[in-house]
Formats: sequence, C-alpha cells, structure tokens
Amino acid sequence: LVLAEAETRAVNELRGYLTQFQIRLDKLDPRNAKASEWVLGQRDWSPLQRTLLTQHFERLAFAVSQCEALYAAICQEVLTDPAMAGCLRVLGIGPVNAFAAVAVIGDVGRFSSPGKLVNYLGLHPGRKQSGTGKRLQPGVGNRGRKEMRCLLVQAAQAVMRQKAGASDLRDWGWSLFMRKGNRNVAVAAVGPPQAQQKKQHIKGGCVTQPAPKHKHTIKQNPKG
Repeated sequence: LVLAEAETRAVNELRGYLTQFQIRLDKLDPRNAKASEWVLGQRDWSPLQRTLLTQHFERLAFAVSQCEALYAAICQEVLTDPAMAGCLRVLGIGPVNAFAAVAVIGDVGRFSSPGKLVNYLGLHPGRKQSGTGKRLQPGVGNRGRKEMRCLLVQAAQAVMRQKAGASDLRDWGWSLFMRKGNRNVAVAAVGPPQAQQKKQHIKGGCVTQPAPKHKHTIKQNPKG
C-alpha cells in the first residue's frame, strides 16, 4: 500500500507540474514511455524545466519498478503458502489481498466464530435495537483494521463489477442495492461473507478442487 501511494503521488506531482503549462495528459498513461516524448514535444522547455520533467518521470519510473518487484515477491509468497493460496479461491480476492489477509489476521484460531473476525476487521453492519434492552451497534466505519477493511472493500467492488449471473454473491449484492438504493451499503454487505470465507481457507489451507464458477489466476499487475 505504501508503494502504491508513492506511485500515485508521483503521478499526481507530474500532472500538477504540467497543469502550470496548460498541458493535460487526459487518457495518456504517464507510466508509458511515450508519455515523456509526448510531453517534451508540447512546447519549448527551458533547460531547468526539462531537468524538472526528467526528475518527475524518473521518480515515477522508480516507484513503478518498486511496485512491480514487490508484487512479484508477494505472488511468489502466496503460491508457496497454503493459507494464502487458499484465500485465492474466495471470489474477488487477488494475491495482494490474500497476502494481507494472512499477515493481518494471523492465527484464525483466536476467533471463535466468523462474526468475531468480521468485528475485528470493522465490517459488521450497524444495528439499532429498541424495546426494553436498547442497543446501538455502529456499522462499518472508524473501527477495526482499516488497511484490511479497505482491501476487502476493493474485493467487494470487484465482485459487484461482474456480469449478472456470474456468482450468487454478486447477484445478492445487486439485489440488496436495488432494495436499499445505495451501492456503498451493498458493497459493505458483500465484504463480511468474503472475510468469513477467508477464515475457512486460512484455517484449512489450499484445497485441490476449485470452487464452482470461480477461477483464480495470478496476473502480473501491481494493482492486483
């Protein structure tokens, strides 16, 4: 996450510098080698400006190379660890998410039930109970393990982006969205089932038979 933030920061700094000269990259990816050539051809740059531009592109290239190297190492670690490899069977979970799950959750035996793990991650839905025993339980928000919760939300978004009928979890999430009228609520609701499935796979490790409809392959993509 820290390296991804460094890459994003380098991109934003480059875009901010170019904005001073009314130059916008639009859909051109600044990580592409052609972006540097295109930018240098947009105007007559002074020697100082060329030096600053070169430094911006070098910082971005360095951040990208760091992300790619770390991602490759994470993929190798996931493939050799049964618990991490088992997490890949959970719908929407990629290698980075699987690696972080085992690192953050650790020994799943300390959670007596899936609900306790969901609470630990801060994904438990809010609940208001009236009557004689009034009770207020805050929902997803400023509690639990924020870094793991953010990754699970990204995984839930990946599930929601699937085509209709691709999985029961996706269809259930969209039916909830239609009832509630709020996509964020549906995404937050998809997260806990994923966390509970992770608990089972971390505990049992990788199994040989793939789950129906679910195919997981590791792609060399630092955003995975």
